[in-house]
Amino acid sequence: MSPLSRSPLWARLPGRRREFLSLVALLAALAALLAGVVTACGGGRNRSPSSPAAIPTATCAQKGLAKLPLAGESVYRAGPVTLAVVDYADLGELSRRQLSHPLGSKAIAVVTGDRPVVVAVDPGSRRRFSLQFTPERGFGSPLARIRDGRPTVRFPACGRGAQKFGGGVLFAGPGCVHLRVESAGGPPIPLGIPIGASPKGCPAPPNTQQLSMSALPYLGVSCRIPNSISCDRVGIGVWLDRPAKRITVALAGRVVALRLSSHNPHRNLWLGYLYNAGLRHGQLDVHLPAGESRWSGSPLVWVRVRVSALLSKGATATLAGSAQLHPGFG
Repeated sequence: MSPLSRSPLWARLPGRRREFLSLVALLAALAALLAGVVTACGGGRNRSPSSPAAIPTATCAQKGLAKLPLAGESVYRAGPVTLAVVDYADLGELSRRQLSHPLGSKAIAVVTGDRPVVVAVDPGSRRRFSLQFTPERGFGSPLARIRDGRPTVRFPACGRGAQKFGGGVLFAGPGCVHLRVESAGGPPIPLGIPIGASPKGCPAPPNTQQLSMSALPYLGVSCRIPNSISCDRVGIGVWLDRPAKRITVALAGRVVALRLSSHNPHRNLWLGYLYNAGLRHGQLDVHLPAGESRWSGSPLVWVRVRVSALLSKGATATLAGSAQLHPGFG
């Protein structure tokens, strides 16, 4: 007997009215029961994002991708996933002006192991970063928007060994973006990607080593006219005593990605240039009087620098210190 039939008002209602209300109550109960069954079976439109069927999946059959090991790209690793951003040597080198609108880049995801892997952008970073490894709108377009990518992509198990998936990434704004790598049978692994000259919020890489003092960079004004600062360009040279895959130098609020010198490939000499260096203002100001453009190295100019190296076996090494600016480079 239902609570409604026990009510004093129930007995005062006409017989047909009571039959009608009983039928309505029965139909409502059946509808609630059916909704519960559908929800328990995973039906409905609001499917859980963690359901494999709800996550866009990359395609296994892909050819013509870059050979391993990767070099010359921004490379980020977490667990079984290596993400290489092909079009930029270091995303940390991009300026705030460049990042004021969304940028896109080709990318390669290298997945090891024999289990599917899911790469997901954390909710707090989805307005600034997305993945393009499944068919999306605007891939490769200079007018791409962050929402043209995916916040979550599933990489299937396509066979043994390392599997490569070609695609892209979309990003905007300086600062760290946070992703996570999920594989069956293990906890999520965080992946932080620093974008722009602002690594704030990114976790420190594990197993960080210390570079020797010989890696302190040589800084020199690099203009075609000797001792001139008119080009506002500074050359950066770093000698390493061990093999490395990537070198970046942070100075004067900027990050510069260096490249291995083609003239001394076996001596581990890495070179790069800081453009629009600010030789008349900021941390690299040489303090010349107005109207003069030649600087001989006096007064001395020192600047704080930080060298970061990705070593050949995947470990990282750093060195922080002060470097002197010289009036010539090379």
